Amino acid sequence: MVQAQPPMTIAIVAGMPLSEAGTSREAAMKAVIAGAALASLTTMVAWNDPGFWVIKDSRQPKCSIVTQNPVVDGSILWSSGPYSSQKDAEIAISNISACN
Repeated sequence: MVQAQPPMTIAIVAGMPLSEAGTSREAAMKAVIAGAALASLTTMVAWNDPGFWVIKDSRQPKCSIVTQNPVVDGSILWSSGPYSSQKDAEIAISNISACN
């Protein structure tokens, strides 16, 4: 008499049965962790990436371009930006009526 075998439950991980996917699961998890680390590193670099801002300082008659994110306080009336290049900031100054 032939005994029936229980049905096999196969979980597929990266196209392989779970029994064969042990190292592939580890590799997939390492790839996810590496991707998350790369994404956070890219975000930090983008936050620290220098930009250009146009500011209106009450102590100066004209607008000026700065390379650090300004804090609008008593002397700095307003700011615009960030702009990706100094040329973009210069174009912005020419188009802002308060700077002309």
